[in-house]
Amino acid sequence: MHLKKNWIRYIGIIPFVIILMKLDLSEIAEVFTTIQTAYVCAALFLFIPLITVKAMRWKLLMEAQAILYSLTDSIIMYVAAIYVGVITPGRLGEFIKTFYLRQDGHPFGKALATVLLDKLFDYVSLLFFAVFGMFLFVNIFDEVVLTLGFILAGIIVIYLFKDSSKRILTYISSVFVPERYKKDTETFFSDFWNSVKALNAAQVMLMTGLTLVGWVVYFVMMVLFARSLGIGMPFLYLAVCVSVSAAVTLIPVSIAGIGTRDVTLIILFSYLGYSKESAVAFSIMMLFMYVVYGL
Repeated sequence: MHLKKNWIRYIGIIPFVIILMKLDLSEIAEVFTTIQTAYVCAALFLFIPLITVKAMRWKLLMEAQAILYSLTDSIIMYVAAIYVGVITPGRLGEFIKTFYLRQDGHPFGKALATVLLDKLFDYVSLLFFAVFGMFLFVNIFDEVVLTLGFILAGIIVIYLFKDSSKRILTYISSVFVPERYKKDTETFFSDFWNSVKALNAAQVMLMTGLTLVGWVVYFVMMVLFARSLGIGMPFLYLAVCVSVSAAVTLIPVSIAGIGTRDVTLIILFSYLGYSKESAVAFSIMMLFMYVVYGL
């Protein structure tokens, strides 16, 4: 089973290889020879406010669980998680934050809950942007819109009916979790749902606002990267392309989104009249950004 899971993570390489075989590599090289470095530098600089906003949101989540850290320490742990995420497979970087909190004596359930809730804000908002943004491409994405719509609706239902969801998940764990892990699993579920219920409406609204600010900064960064490559796509359409491609890369069939992101961007860019070479060049810039931030 472990071997099969490892193979699954490399499936995304297959479409990437096929794409490379069909691309005009000289055209991609030409795009990069004319890159405007001022736009790239401006985009990379925006990493500072982006990570600060994200760390502020996580800090608020920790404070709701009586876990107190300064903003500076929160930022340090956040960027450490990005680094670990770059050098390890499976997006394991986020869980290094749980390790730091456990090292300081905080309960595992509460520590992990802050990390999961922090990512949940990103994922729910990402799916929201992807679902509603894809209505701009509704002619080719009817089924995808419907599928992601169901996923988003499921997440909302879980939040609105969190007490019932807790009972359902507890029942599932009692059936499928091995006996020796049941006590730890029940403790985690209890800590997690208590953490969710500890958030009041004002806190949720504030964190939602920070999430939106973070996405705006991120989309501006993507626009700057696109402009550096001479891609003049309007802000709204580029934000949708980025959101949809990011949602697709959540499917664990590739490493760092290689392959799946490229295919998605080629489809969306071609719908807007841009070449597949432009789409792949932009995808390479996104990967470059990910690696640079890790460094």
